[in-house]
Order: sequence, then structure tokens, then C-alpha cells
Amino acid sequence: MYQWLSEAVENNSIVITASRRLARVLHSEYGKEQLELGNKAWLSPNIRFLDDWLTSTVNAAADSLPIVLASHASGIIWERCLKEQAGAALLNIGGLVRQARQSWQRLHDWRVPLSEVSTEARSQDEQLFAAAARKYQEILADNGWIDDAQVAGIVTGLIESRAVPAPESVVCAGFDRLVPAVEHLFAVLTDIGCVVTAAQFDAAAEDVLVAAFDNADAELRAAGAWARRQLTENPSAIVGIISSSLDKNAAATERLIREGIAPGWQYGGADLRTAVNTSYGRRLSDYPAISIALLLLQWVHRGLSFSEISLLLRTQFIAGMETAGRCKLELYLRRLPDQSWSPPAIMRLFRERAEEADARKWLEGAKHISSFQAGAAEQASPSAWADRINQLMLELAWPGTRALASDEFQLVNRWRELLNDLARLEIVCPQVTFAEACSRLAALARDTIYQPETQPGVIRLLGPLEAAGMRFDRVWVAGLDADTWPPASHPLTLVSRQLQRQYSMPDATPDDTLDYARRVLKRLVSSADRVRLSWQRTSEEAENTASPLIAGYAAVAHEQAMDPGWHALNLIGTNPLEQPADDPAPAVQRDELVAGGAYTIQRQVSDPFSAFAHGRLRVAELESVAMGLSPALRGSLIHKALHALFAEKPSQDEIRQWCGDGLQERVSRAADTALKRYLRHADPVLRQLLALERARLLDLLESFIAEESKRPAFRIDNVEHEIEYQQFGVRLKLRVDRIDRLFDESLLIADYKTGVAKNLLNRHGDPLDLQLVVYACALDESVGGLVLINIDSRSIAYKGSGGSVAWDAKRAGQWPERLAAWKEKVAMAMQQIAVGDARINLDLQSGQSRPLNILSRFEERRRGQR
Repeated sequence: MYQWLSEAVENNSIVITASRRLARVLHSEYGKEQLELGNKAWLSPNIRFLDDWLTSTVNAAADSLPIVLASHASGIIWERCLKEQAGAALLNIGGLVRQARQSWQRLHDWRVPLSEVSTEARSQDEQLFAAAARKYQEILADNGWIDDAQVAGIVTGLIESRAVPAPESVVCAGFDRLVPAVEHLFAVLTDIGCVVTAAQFDAAAEDVLVAAFDNADAELRAAGAWARRQLTENPSAIVGIISSSLDKNAAATERLIREGIAPGWQYGGADLRTAVNTSYGRRLSDYPAISIALLLLQWVHRGLSFSEISLLLRTQFIAGMETAGRCKLELYLRRLPDQSWSPPAIMRLFRERAEEADARKWLEGAKHISSFQAGAAEQASPSAWADRINQLMLELAWPGTRALASDEFQLVNRWRELLNDLARLEIVCPQVTFAEACSRLAALARDTIYQPETQPGVIRLLGPLEAAGMRFDRVWVAGLDADTWPPASHPLTLVSRQLQRQYSMPDATPDDTLDYARRVLKRLVSSADRVRLSWQRTSEEAENTASPLIAGYAAVAHEQAMDPGWHALNLIGTNPLEQPADDPAPAVQRDELVAGGAYTIQRQVSDPFSAFAHGRLRVAELESVAMGLSPALRGSLIHKALHALFAEKPSQDEIRQWCGDGLQERVSRAADTALKRYLRHADPVLRQLLALERARLLDLLESFIAEESKRPAFRIDNVEHEIEYQQFGVRLKLRVDRIDRLFDESLLIADYKTGVAKNLLNRHGDPLDLQLVVYACALDESVGGLVLINIDSRSIAYKGSGGSVAWDAKRAGQWPERLAAWKEKVAMAMQQIAVGDARINLDLQSGQSRPLNILSRFEERRRGQR
């Protein structure tokens, strides 16, 4: 496959590759060839990625050479130079630094003098860059530094002056376009007697076909299915899939290809999940273990939100594998308003609640971070901070206590290299605060693209540039629609366009972009004996056409048949698992307590499966956390304040007497009682929000007292009354907001509702919700009425019905019969729960069924009915 490689190694040539991945592939292929020849040992071939070879050549030279700055260190100098030239006008300094460094690199690659950049600068951005580049060059010269962009020129000078020995022979592989700086280097090598050649690859494949698909999903699934057929035909074949848009979403692309390779791969083992080897790294900061480490460091110098604390509580990258106790702490934290949590505040909050060993160990970690904070305000060298950060991570048991897999071990080593990179910033930042060191470390992680070395999958997924120099037995090139290929041009924005055209820089003209895309496609078509090219007819509801660069290749017959479709969709109506198993829910057991209270009865009426899941399986939805005070929390505060206000069970006459001088003090006490729990751990921002909520509560309570004073005579009989109700063997625990005793000694059952106003009855006069009817069933005394009390700062409204109340007076005479009929509905629901009724209501809307869909398989069952 790489016939030229053995000859190059035998001639003691240095093989210089365009990518580090190609260097690894060539090493591997050479090793396979030696094993096939029966060799048990051999000299390691001299195969080097170009940048690595240049750097090692500089490092091998005399000590008098300038110091090569690390990439991030040069970025810091660029940041200073740009700020100095632009002042406070810069909004996105990080983006501008990236553009400046890219421009600087390309200027050196194309050997453009800086004087010409200044002369040709016309726009404000071009002049800003030219001035910053001159300053940057001065700083490097004054300090005896060089950066990565200058290394090729330095190596050329070293070889030309014979300061370093030149290799006898060089073979370059995988270069679609040699930059002028490297061309000049190779010319100098040639002038002094080195033989420089390019690796020779086979001619273009004869079996090349084009296929079109409705969309990208179908295209990539078809590519995966095609790859599977090639491996079935020849299990030892090397199959590649090239995606022109891999850089946009590598993970989604890989999933779609797996869907085609192995439909149902989600049910399989690790072999199916790793069938595709993707040649596209991620930002180091996107790896979960690194993200957690950076978040821990941020906790030293700033408070964390609930979502961030939640991650730290649930992760297994710190404090061991056990998380049961920590998850309990997380559930408790969910019930509190979101705010900025410092380590000491979290320690105070959880101190009495951390019962399990894993929770206590996690709090020990918070204590380590709190102790670290004591010295975080001082300045120290980046290397000193790197040492302290490493020690803190050890104290926190990061990245976990389990044995590390190979890719995890590599990731930890890369983190340590990242700390070394931070230490190397000392050359440009001798003293920094911890916050600055943490910021620099996070920037390093964001700028580092990392991919662990893994065993190659059966199929290789690459981008067009990553595939440079590689050979396959079969290859599929996807994404060749006119909008995607040729790719959009990206000329430099900080360098004169005229200067770019003068030096023939990449994308300086449309012709250059087209020519380069044609050259890359030709190389891809030449990389295998059998080639498939594909494009998508639509993307994001826009119609596409085929790239003009694939005109002339024959089309595939029956191209849509190549797409296997979605595996899960194909199962609908055919999967035997879709049919409900003959395994009915058991009847309620003697000692079983059904959860959910009155809500379970209402669920039984509307959707028995929901009642079974919530009441008997005890499925519970996680409370969502909102910034500030959520509607649910504000409603809870109203309930607590009303409970405190009426805790002494006053009569209406006593309530009317409150309207004198003591009213404000009374409602203040009730409001403070409701807010006390939340004020205890509140940060300054939350305290201000709670102060505003207190003012709202005071107004609302005074308004409610005034409305209560206008009602017909009553006295409060109970507040937050707890009852255990049992019927047909079904036990429920209930809590009634309030029970009033009316003039005829009958009971009025009341429930407070906050937020959007709710009605008790529908237009037919029947309850919209059986909650209050369940309470009426549980009470032994005569019930004279039911009422929902809607309490909101905008209005207070009573929605009720009964025989002894003014509301719904037209039907007051029918009250006993109506209440008895409603109680029959409750009894029927209780009886259904008792025998294990768990039917699924297929008439529900999709949104109503979605929370339990994974258990009920509602959508699959409903489609199966059609």
C-alpha cells in the first residue's frame, strides 16, 4: 500500500509528513510489513511530522540560538501588543489574537517582509495589525526569543551555515501544498547535496461512482452501510470515510456512520461503539475530567452556581466512585434558590446533612479548596501555581479513585503537560495572581486540540486534510455538494488583499480556492482502488446541487437503497418487544404506602400508568432550578407565610380585629418566618431579591386578610392538616392547606393556588381535579363546600362550590348528590389502583406523555395502533 516507504527507510531517508497522524500510520504500516516478512526486530524508521522535525533540529543546535516561545506565551505578547495599539477599543481580544497569530504564521510561511505589510496596509484593521506586528517583532528581538512561525527560517539558516548536519535524503509525504518557507528549506537541502523527493502514490482509481441522498443523515448512514459491505467482502480491507464537514460536528457524523455500519449499535458492546476511529480531536477543555478540574480551580476565586455545584456533586472524577450521599445533597440544593455558592457557604449548608461517607469525603474536598483560598490572593510565578494546582488536585482525588483506562491515563498525562505549559509562561509573566493563572490555564485547555492514541477502528473517519498522504483499499468521500465543496475561502482579514494576491497566498483569489479544492479531491480519488463520492440534495431546508468538481463521474444506480434508514424507526410495528409482556402490575400490598397523595388519584383518572409510575414506582421528576426566585419557590413562600399567619386558627372576628395597629407586625412575622430558611445561606444578590419578595408578601398578606374579612362567618379549624386515608387497601398520606368551620358547623376544604388562576369546576359543573374531593373522602365530618383560593399580587379570587357557601349558589341545593357522585369517582380510582391497574392512555398529547415515555413507550404503542 505504501510501496515507497520500505525503499525510503532502506536509503536512510528521513520521511517528513504533513501531519502527526500520517507519521503514526506510516510507523504502523512499516511495522506490519516487517512482521509479514518474518522479522522479529528492526530499527525504528525515521518518520517525523514536519513541525516536530523542525523543533528537534533547533533544540539540537548550539545554546546560543534564541529561545523558542511556547505558543500561548507568544499569544500573551500578541495580546499586549494589540492592546497597546488599540487601547480600550477592543471588544474580543481573544479572537483578534488568533487572527493576528494566523496572519503572522502565514506571512512567515510565504516569506513576506514585514515592511511590505506596513506599506500595503490600508484599512484600520490592517494598520493596527502592522503596528502590533512591528512591536511584537521588537519584543522578540530585544529578549532573544523566536516563535513557532520563525522556526522554519531558523532551521534553513542553520543548515545553510552547516551549524547542524543535513540529512542525506528526505522524502516528504502528504503535502497538498508546500509553503514557500518549506520549499526554500528543501531547496537549501538540495543545494548542499541532500536528495529531496516526494512520496509517489498510485494513479487514480478506475472504480469511482457518485451517489446523491436526500440529506446528510441519509448520506452518512449510507456511507456506513457501504463500509460494512466492503468489510464483509474483504475483512482485512482498510476502509476510509472522508467527511468534508467533519470539523463542524465530528461526534454527530460518527454516530450517523455507526448507525449505517451496525444498526442498533446502541445495544451492542464496546466493539460496536469503537468501530469508527475518528481523526478529529476535541478541545482539551471539552473532556469531562479536564472540565471538572478547571471548574474546581474556578471555585477557588469565584462562587459557583447551582448547575456547577451539581456537576461537582455528581461527578466521579473527585472524592471516589460512590455518589449516593452526594446526590442527596444535590437534591436538597435543588430546593433552594440559585445563587453564587462559595466553599465555606456550601460547607455550612451541608454540614448537618452529610450523613453518608461519600458526602463527608466530598465536603473534605470543599474544605481543601477553602484552605487553598487563603493564599490565592497573593502573586506567585506560574510554575509555583502549577505545583500548587497539582497538589490540590491530588488532595481532591482527581481524576477519581478507579483504575484508569488507556485513554484516561493519556488524558491525565496531557493535563500534566498542560501544567508544564502554564509553568513555561513564566518567561513572559514572571508573577501572576491565582485568578490570572487559572484563566491562563483555562485558555491553554481551550486552545489545545487533543485526541488520545487508540487502537484503530475497523473504519477510519477523517477530514479531507487529515487524510493527506494516506492510502485505503476503499474510500467514501461525503459532503461534495456545491455549497460545501469547494470549501468557503478564508483569506487573511488583517493583511492587504493585494499583498496576498501578490504572494499567491491561500484563498487570495477564487481561482486559488477552486484549484486547491480540485487538487485535494484528486488526491482523495487517488487514495484507493474503489471510491464513492456523495452529496446531499438538501441541507437545512435549502436545495443543493452537486459540486462541479465531481462532474464526469458515473452515478450509482438505486442510490437511495444504500441508506438503511433509522434502526429505531424500522423497528416500529415489527419489534416483538413492542407488544406488552404478559406481566401485569401487582395488586397493592398490605404494608404498601402509595405516594403522591391526592395527585395520584387524579392521575389514575387521566392516565393510570402515570399513577402507577409516580404513586407505586415512586418516579419523581427532578425540580428545575431557576435564576433568582422561581415561580414554584414564590408559591412556596406564600404557603409558608399563610401557614404562619393562621397557625393559631383564628375565627373571622379575630381576623377582622387584626386590621388595627398590629396588622403590619403580624404579617411581618409571617413573612419573616417563610423567608428565614432561605436568608440563612443567601448571598448578597439573593438577599436583595428576598427583600423585594418580602415587600410583595406583606402587600399580598394584607390584601388577603381584607378579603377574608368580607366572607360569611367562619373560623379556621385546621391548617396544613395531615391525614392518612385508606380505602380498598390503598393507603395515602394527605395534607390539606386549610379547613374552615362554617356557620352550620360543616367543613369548607380550601387549597391555596398561586400563579395562574385555576377553576374548581368545568363548564358542566364537575371538578377539573379531584384533589379536594379526595380530602372530602378522607374527612369523617360533613363537608359543606370546596374552594380553590387563587392568591396572586394582581388579584385574590375564590373558586368554589358547596351547599353552605355563597359560591356556585345556583347548584347549592344539589350539593349532597354532586359530592356523593364525585366521591364515587374517587372510590373507583382507588379500587383500580388496588388491583394494579396500569393502563396507558394513548389519547394523551405527546407533551403530556413525554416525561414517562421511556417507561411506557407511549409513542411506539400509539404508532402501532395506526
